[in-house]
Amino acid sequence: MQRKEKYSIDQQIQHMKKQDIKFNLYSADEAKSFLTKSNYYFKVKAFAKNYRKNKDTNKYINLDFKYLRKFTILDTLFRDLILELSLLCEHLIKTAICYHCSENPDDDGYESVSNFLQEQENNTPKTLQRYDDDIFNFYSKELLDKYRNDLPVWVFVEILTFDELIKFYDFYTKQFNMPVFVNTFDLYAIKSLRNIAAHNNCILHTLTMIPLNNKDFKISYYLIQILQKKNLLSHNKNEIRIPVIHDFLCLILIFNDICPETEIKNIVKKKISDFFAKCEEKKEYFDNENLIKKRYKFIKKATITILS
Repeated sequence: MQRKEKYSIDQQIQHMKKQDIKFNLYSADEAKSFLTKSNYYFKVKAFAKNYRKNKDTNKYINLDFKYLRKFTILDTLFRDLILELSLLCEHLIKTAICYHCSENPDDDGYESVSNFLQEQENNTPKTLQRYDDDIFNFYSKELLDKYRNDLPVWVFVEILTFDELIKFYDFYTKQFNMPVFVNTFDLYAIKSLRNIAAHNNCILHTLTMIPLNNKDFKISYYLIQILQKKNLLSHNKNEIRIPVIHDFLCLILIFNDICPETEIKNIVKKKISDFFAKCEEKKEYFDNENLIKKRYKFIKKATITILS
């Protein structure tokens, strides 16, 4: 792959101008300040992928820098929402495992962890590996000093990554015939989205990508069932082949299924509603982009319908 030329801030502005990115709503000087203090060119420019180019000139059609800035803000809010939802789902899965352990006379709380670690063999959870190598995390050290050699379920779930928790959940449900209230496929979809958000990577720049085919991207059967049942899929079959749309709707679906009807659920639902309201501020920025509007409307409608 050929190396890209490095641009100074001034050169970044000039390069965007050459591509017909306008600075009418947000001046070039304001853009320089934004690219100096608030965000960086590679990340901001990524959102231009959502906007059309003239096929003959390869230049953008009706794209102002302020539209890109708007996307960076929405992307940050979207990542925050994903993290809050996924952390809540992770917590509720731990809660379900611990509840089942507490009520199950066949589980002493220790043997299941021991059996899981034996089954994993060369794939010891990362926190345990680091502790054993004397590279410990201050926040987990006291816990492991006390329990490392004999871990109960209620301690074990505290030190697992989300990926490790999914594996333990799968193992535990099979070992004790625990009711499977969420399937592991959907949890891995959540994990993929959560990891991108946790690493602060762009997400919404993929909103208008070409849908992936069956070979490259597997779809949640449960999500398809729910969307069909709610009459949301017939005209939107391609939309759920966009990873960000598919994975986010899986997250919404699991959150709705496993979160009890409590105050916290209402608070999170309000945050979801607030995010959509924020998306619709200055919606004229997307007036000429039918694909952005089409996919946004599907995400919003599907989300609201699932949560209703």
